[in-house]
Amino acid sequence: MILDETYFAYEPLHIPFAEASGVGVSKLLDTKKKEQVLNTIATRELQFLKELLGKDLRDAFLAGLNDDPIEQKWIDLRDKIYDSANKISPVANYVYYFYIDPTKMTDVGIAIAKSDNLINVSPLIRQVEVWNDMADLNLEIVEWLDENSDVYEIDDIEYPRDNWAKDYGILDYINRLV
Repeated sequence: MILDETYFAYEPLHIPFAEASGVGVSKLLDTKKKEQVLNTIATRELQFLKELLGKDLRDAFLAGLNDDPIEQKWIDLRDKIYDSANKISPVANYVYYFYIDPTKMTDVGIAIAKSDNLINVSPLIRQVEVWNDMADLNLEIVEWLDENSDVYEIDDIEYPRDNWAKDYGILDYINRLV
């Protein structure tokens, strides 16, 4: 994993307690939340990179990051996808989109959390904003890869966006609701 929980410490992708920092029971709860975030990253990061780069380029990219020394082309691609200084990455948007799904699986089916002291608000508007921001970032990466296709030894980049199970891919916008 390249992405970590620090990408979720600030708005617009803030996940409360993503960085375990409390003491006692609070620390235990924070640690559980951090584990949930890391599990979501582990599940979604590879999927995202495959959707953005295709399987072959993704595998070459990840293998290249494990070389010593790392070739400059892999550093450049990593830095294009992951802005670690500003904690901006389309991967973080993708992970966040799926993390804030309001439904949770229980032993009796899918449930939505409810509290007497809170008003439930759908995360749909936030999900749309985050997804569309991700699509903008992805387009920049795709254009950059097209400009640098000779460096990555790819002729025509074929993005596997057509084989998504959804009606939209990572380069497509979701209809804006706001």
